[in-house]
Amino acid sequence: MGIPKYHKWLEQRYPDAFKEAHQEQADHVYVDINTMLHDCMRHATSADGFYQHLFAKLDALFRTVVPINSVYLAVDGPACCAKCLTQRQRRRAHAQKDAKSAKGKGKGKRGKWGADGASPLSNNMLTPGVPFMTSLTAALEYYAASRLYPGGCFSRCHAATVSGAQAVGEGEHKIVSQMLRNAAAATAGGSAEETHVISSGDADIFLLSLVQSTCRRVRVVSERPDEGGQGKRRRGMILQIWNAEVLSKYILSELKCPGTRSAPDEAALRRDFALLSLLGGNDYLPELKCGMGAQQLWEQYLSLRRKQFASTSLIQGSVVEEGLPLSHLEGGWAYELGERGAAFIAEPYEHFSFYLPFLSKLMTIAAGGAVAKAAVCDRTAEGVRKYLEGLLWNLEMYHHGYCGDFYYVLEKSLQSFASARVIAQYVSSLDADDIDPLAPPRSEFGPMRPISCAICVLPVQHAEQFLCPAAPMLRPMFKADHPLLGAVNSIELSEELQECKKKTAALHQQMMSLRAQGRDDSAVKAQLTIAQQRTESLKKGGSDIDLVPLWEVDAEVAEKCASKGLPELEFRLDVSLVRGDGEAFTLPAPARGMRPAQCNGVVYIEGEWPSAENEPQGASENGEVLGEEAANEEELQNDLEEVAEELEPGVVFEVGATIQAYWPEDGTYLPATITQVYDDGSFQIVWDEDGSQSDVPADYVQMLGEGTEPDEPPAKRPRVVS
Repeated sequence: MGIPKYHKWLEQRYPDAFKEAHQEQADHVYVDINTMLHDCMRHATSADGFYQHLFAKLDALFRTVVPINSVYLAVDGPACCAKCLTQRQRRRAHAQKDAKSAKGKGKGKRGKWGADGASPLSNNMLTPGVPFMTSLTAALEYYAASRLYPGGCFSRCHAATVSGAQAVGEGEHKIVSQMLRNAAAATAGGSAEETHVISSGDADIFLLSLVQSTCRRVRVVSERPDEGGQGKRRRGMILQIWNAEVLSKYILSELKCPGTRSAPDEAALRRDFALLSLLGGNDYLPELKCGMGAQQLWEQYLSLRRKQFASTSLIQGSVVEEGLPLSHLEGGWAYELGERGAAFIAEPYEHFSFYLPFLSKLMTIAAGGAVAKAAVCDRTAEGVRKYLEGLLWNLEMYHHGYCGDFYYVLEKSLQSFASARVIAQYVSSLDADDIDPLAPPRSEFGPMRPISCAICVLPVQHAEQFLCPAAPMLRPMFKADHPLLGAVNSIELSEELQECKKKTAALHQQMMSLRAQGRDDSAVKAQLTIAQQRTESLKKGGSDIDLVPLWEVDAEVAEKCASKGLPELEFRLDVSLVRGDGEAFTLPAPARGMRPAQCNGVVYIEGEWPSAENEPQGASENGEVLGEEAANEEELQNDLEEVAEELEPGVVFEVGATIQAYWPEDGTYLPATITQVYDDGSFQIVWDEDGSQSDVPADYVQMLGEGTEPDEPPAKRPRVVS
């Protein structure tokens, strides 16, 4: 979800870093797909409908965000444990909505896409480790392969990569790593600086695209309703485009240091900006308690830099001698998986630390003035130190997209120490000769396995429902007496507690209603107090997931599932579909009505792509890769024509295909997506401009083609709207 109100603050302070457009293109396009997945799940009632909706949305996206060289589809994989509590709380809310919907309608939710299925879909199925996500990864590989051919939205691309739910890391972090791998390959090939566009609805992506310094030409796009359209059919979406390069120039110009001729280190300044942004709180760390907002903190930072710390940044970086983090050295999880760490070739791996005099001064100002020196007890020191180390840990993770320690967690009991006043007292009490320097936690140990992640993130009812059909040996882990998870399960399994929570919510609403009417609420308030006391009493003896040693949960899962062959137990590297000579293969269709993807002229590669150790397939001897130059375009077109000759006739007219369809009222062709193929050869389509559905005959449908004039149908017939 990112930093609260961060997007709005950036828009207000740096409006020139944002613009709007109907289309954007770049050498490399990256999609953080999770927001789209949840939207599709809300509108689908069957797996077939889900995939039809997803493919239609992706096709619409890639008509407005056009990739020239490569595309990268990122799904959230096993994340760091610091996010488990937040994720579990969100999924509890989803579970409650699902239960309420099923109770009210009998058959579960009803949506636009697909027919009612026997097993209702749930947004909680979109969790790493759930079998549905294994199928989703295969479906995205099918999508990527089918769009590489003529008429597809990747027809200009050299490669399409899918990073599924079994690949380590969250989607936005994977994107940063992939950007750096692309930059390393471009540098090795002698290419000019390339452009990168990220499609994401998460505010965190702004920071991730800002902290690293190798990829400068980075833009982040998000879709918004276009209010300027004329009529319902013409109203669509418009892109809001955020330019990281422009923002970098603005924050550099804001720092005007009198008395010094040398310009400040831009990379260090951007790191400081990101660190101050993190003080607003996110999914890993709480908001800093102080009397200032993010904008005021940044103003104070700039003032301190101009007056006292002209040549010194708040965050100090030092390049690591071995060039790689522990995870990518021998014995680390990446080494065991076969991930070579190509991202670190483009961007040196650095250790971050605070410049303590600067931190002390900034926290003192944020606390409202002078802070009296006082002895800091061990508990306070533990809490403050862990919070500060967490900030550095978060910043390092944003730098390369890799997590230095998957098991770092700032427990709820320590979050009160994220306070400017307490931090100022703690820093002033430090003695550089007697204390270990502040450093982010690092470990060579990998994250929880995907299925372990699902157990720790999902509420117990959904974890048992989604996982046990394929892994019945895990059922004991969902009981109230389980040694590790029992205290968490007992709270979620208690029907009395759930009823008490509902009663508390209803009484609170009733009390507020009475107050709004100016009536006496004392009787309801007394009942509410009793209900709240009962709720707290029922919670005693239970705990939440942030207090569970999750590495022990992962070890138990590995032991119980050993030799069972569960795909969700193991990690999986990214998969790239790259143009080149290779054996012909077929990818099965994920939904009824879709034909298998015949992948001739495409190579299926597992692992990092592009790899800095090997020149990308299809590169010329001088290192040039497919781009916009005329010679390369001609070569690409020849390749596409050869592939097209091998395809079956009509293969593009399948469910999910991007086409243009005739609109009789205007006598013109408009872009649309096929959602169903009927036995008589006609189609059900969705018009891109307004999302409405129509049934059209076969001769109303043509391929999208550049520079071609569509033929008028033999006979104009009125469209039939579904």
